[in-house]
Formats: sequence, C-alpha cells, structure tokens
Amino acid sequence: MATAQPAVAQSVNMSALRAYLLDHLAGGESAIRTLEDFRRHEGRCAVSQLAERLVSDIQADRDVLRRLLREAGGSNNPLRRLFSWLGAKLGGLKFWRRFSGELGPFEGAEILSLGILGKRALWVALRQLQAEAGLFPDEDFGALISKAEEQYQIVEDKRIEMIRQAFL
Repeated sequence: MATAQPAVAQSVNMSALRAYLLDHLAGGESAIRTLEDFRRHEGRCAVSQLAERLVSDIQADRDVLRRLLREAGGSNNPLRRLFSWLGAKLGGLKFWRRFSGELGPFEGAEILSLGILGKRALWVALRQLQAEAGLFPDEDFGALISKAEEQYQIVEDKRIEMIRQAFL
C-alpha cells in the first residue's frame, strides 16, 4: 500500500522515481553480495578487510532505500533481485578466477568505490527532490551523503594502497 505523499509531491513522476530507487536497490544488493563474497575469502585478499568494515553500513543504507521505495509506493521486484544476484555472481567469478594475482581484489575495490559514488549521487538527487517537491520530509539526506563520502574514502584509500600489489 502506497504512503500518501505531500500535495506538492504529486507533480513528481513517481513511476520514474520508483524505477530509479529500484535500480539503486539492485546495485546495493549486488554490492552486499559482493562484500559477503569478499568476506568469505578472508586472508586471501585485502578487500576482505574492507568487506568486514563496510558490509553492515551498506546493509543499513539498503534498508533506508527499501523504506523509501515503500514510501514511494513501490516494492522490491523479485526479478530485479534475481538479476542483481546473477550480476554479483558473474562479477565474483571474474574476481575469484584472478586471485592468483592481485588484480582481482584491486578491481573489486575499484567497483566498490564507484558503486559508493553512485549511492552518494542517489542521496544528492533525493535531497534535491526533498527540497523542491517535499518528498521524504523526515529523511536526513545530508547525513547519508556524508556517510557515503566516508565509505568512499575508506575504499579509495585501500584501493590506492593496492595499486603497488596489483601492478608492480
């Protein structure tokens, strides 16, 4: 059941908003699965340390996104979840195949950093919709943006450390 939005939000294309939220939710699900795969390879890659540190934060962000999707009148589409799962598994195969060297973990860190930047962009867009259309009035998107920036910096610092191992 859709939650009623403020009158000013009625001009928002809610169908497009739900599709946008679903796309980011699928990306978040994929990131969590990838992080969980990295955690299972503890000791085999530097990314496992990142996974241990970030997985609960990214799960919390996913839960916020699920709630926002419900508030926008959407639901988590099982077909999108399937494609997200398949994408994570196929991406994981590429990384695990390369674990004899350090390129796989390096690329994993790079993909995580790009995904976190995408999440930050989502929060910025939603903050703009909040300001202009009154959507999600109780959400603190500034805090979510700051959290994404911190997550990005953690991953990026580790990725930069990994350059030497991957290429030299």
